[in-house]
Amino acid sequence: MFRCLAPIGACAILLAGCAQKPVPLPAEMPDSAQGVWISNGYGFQLVVGEDYLSAYHVTDAFCTVSRDTADELATLMDRFVLVDDGRLIVSSSLDSHSYYFERVDSLDPYCTNTAKTDAQTSFDAFADLMSTHYAFFELHGVDWDQRVATARQRMKPDMTEQQLFDLMASMLVGLEDAHLSLEAEIDGEPNSFKSDIGAVYAFARETAAVSGQSFDEVQQDLINQLWREQVGQTTLQGQGVLVANNRIQYGMADAQIGYIGIVSMGGFADEENLDPASELDVLKSSLDEAISHWRANDAKAVIVDVSFNHGGYDFVANAIAKRFTDSSYHSYTRSPADASRPYETQYMTEPSSDPQFLGPIYMFTSDMTVSAGEVFVLAMKPLPNVTHVGERTRGAFSTILTKSLPNGWTLNMSNEIYRDHNGVVWEGQGVSPDKEIEVFVGTAPALGLKNALSEVISIASASAN
Repeated sequence: MFRCLAPIGACAILLAGCAQKPVPLPAEMPDSAQGVWISNGYGFQLVVGEDYLSAYHVTDAFCTVSRDTADELATLMDRFVLVDDGRLIVSSSLDSHSYYFERVDSLDPYCTNTAKTDAQTSFDAFADLMSTHYAFFELHGVDWDQRVATARQRMKPDMTEQQLFDLMASMLVGLEDAHLSLEAEIDGEPNSFKSDIGAVYAFARETAAVSGQSFDEVQQDLINQLWREQVGQTTLQGQGVLVANNRIQYGMADAQIGYIGIVSMGGFADEENLDPASELDVLKSSLDEAISHWRANDAKAVIVDVSFNHGGYDFVANAIAKRFTDSSYHSYTRSPADASRPYETQYMTEPSSDPQFLGPIYMFTSDMTVSAGEVFVLAMKPLPNVTHVGERTRGAFSTILTKSLPNGWTLNMSNEIYRDHNGVVWEGQGVSPDKEIEVFVGTAPALGLKNALSEVISIASASAN
């Protein structure tokens, strides 16, 4: 329901696995909500008891317990409203999107049966979950039913877990979606298939394969080159300030141009503090500092660099955008594609009462701008003082819908559609800039970033004079 931060930080929400122990009931849940509920879209079924909450992943053909969903509802959602038509509306004070539940007579029969964990059952669940919830088969030109039929012919009663994983992963090839992945633990080792990790990390993966280093080592080295060397030492001449758990860096790019780089939309607070609201506290102080610094240096324009923003929380992205406008406006809409009764959430960006910068903004993006980083782009694009420069963003907007397979593996996917303020869907193609600048060049991404930022600084400086 909230996004996780990846790949440079652990998930901001620690999930508790699939234990069947019920979760204590949220204090805000009304007493009259006791009973069984099914969501409109998203595939959740809830059991609200007198003092506990249980959650399940359901389709028409199977059910698995979902402790993680119950945990999120209990710890992250703080608005539970029963409306006159009998629906239970669940939301968070941090985000205006709501989840709608309707009362049903009883728990799905599949949920009360002893769960099977064999290969065939897990395959069927995987196929059914994708068919029920994945939003973009048509966009990617994939006939899912045909893929399932072809893969089913390769199923064998004695196949190994690795063979099953490889078969499922092969079914996801061609769905170039940064929010689509399959994760498993096989013989004590993690296995992961991600359909789209972006050009820069694909380069890191190839480098790791050639050098003998681990992907994590190469990836971290590359991040250091980009973030600390190119931004910190080159763009900010060693005078930059790192804040927010090293996720935000600000300073002056030259005598007249302010700079702020944001590598994730969250992960700002101490990792021991898992309260999402604390992210806003750290963000507030970080932005206050940055804007004060720009004012003290009489900045005429500011570069907002989200060129390698890995995503995070939408509400963080929206909170940042509020610092750059003095009027309210419609920024984007969000809707679940798998809802049987369609609905959408209209997002409005309101001016912040905290310090603002209302001068020219140069929003800098690339193929590595993804997820909530792209939501930030949607929130900023309507502003008349914003010029979008760089490369197209990745094109993966949906909050990740996470589902557990019967054998304990995890399937992550996109089930939501985001539309910009003009109603345009940028999924799969990325938001196009006003001025294109090549950023991460082939086998020299750090040099590409350096040159691209130099060009952005020149553009901003020309406008300031």
